[in-house]
This record gives sequence, structure tokens and C-alpha cells, in this order.
Amino acid sequence: GATKAVTPVAVAKPPAPPPDRPLTRDEVRELQQLFKKQGFNVGPVDGLVGPRTRLVMQTFAKKAGLVGSTEPTLHLLEAARARKN
Repeated sequence: GATKAVTPVAVAKPPAPPPDRPLTRDEVRELQQLFKKQGFNVGPVDGLVGPRTRLVMQTFAKKAGLVGSTEPTLHLLEAARARKN
């Protein structure tokens, strides 16, 4: 009898983190809403990154341990989504 070759089973890899990219205006609005729910004063929730939103992003990034995350990026939004409580 011929020996059958064993096919290796693919091991599922954890999904790669999404690429970091600038946020759309709607995503900035979501980020502002999340910050507001967490007690931060972001100013108007308008999807625009003004001085108060920028200050809150810096404060949040520092508290969340996100070094250098002071721009409105997907990683910052994901971190805010994860901490919404």
C-alpha cells in the first residue's frame, strides 16, 4: 500500500491590526462623541478637529498609553471605542 501524504493544517493567525490612517469627518465626529461620553469637553461635535478636540486627543492618548497618537487616526478611534465605558 502506498502511503498518503499528510496535508498540513493551516493555523489561523490573529487578524492584523487595521492600517493606521487619518479619520474621515464622520469618524472624527464619532471620536468626538465617544470623548464627550467619557466626560471630555471637545467643543462642538462637528467632525472638525479644533483646538479642544486636539487637546482631548492628546490627553486621551497619554492616559491610554498611546505614544505619539495625537493625530485623529484609526488607532486613536479604536482605542476610544475600546474604552467607551
